[in-house]
Amino acid sequence: MSDAARCFALVPCAGVGARAGRGAGRGESALAGGRAGEIGPKQYAPLAGQAVVAHTLAALASVPEIAATLVVLASGDMAFEQHAPRFTGAGPGSHAAAAPRARLR
Repeated sequence: MSDAARCFALVPCAGVGARAGRGAGRGESALAGGRAGEIGPKQYAPLAGQAVVAHTLAALASVPEIAATLVVLASGDMAFEQHAPRFTGAGPGSHAAAAPRARLR
């Protein structure tokens, strides 16, 4: 694929479960992760043995036209790596995260 035709996927994964009554305001840590059945963000809800976000990332990884997948997380989200362990990404400010940002310009 040429540089002019590169395609990127952006996955919004910054919900904390507040609108669905699954996080803030219920005495639970919305970003703590946890096991099936516990209160938390919808992207971490179990579906067919994995978190919803893990299914999303696997589907995007199978699309050859996508050069990179970028995931937007809520500040303080400590659960993403637990729920999507196969995703190899980089956090904000890291050296690896700067390269995809520069290529998007």
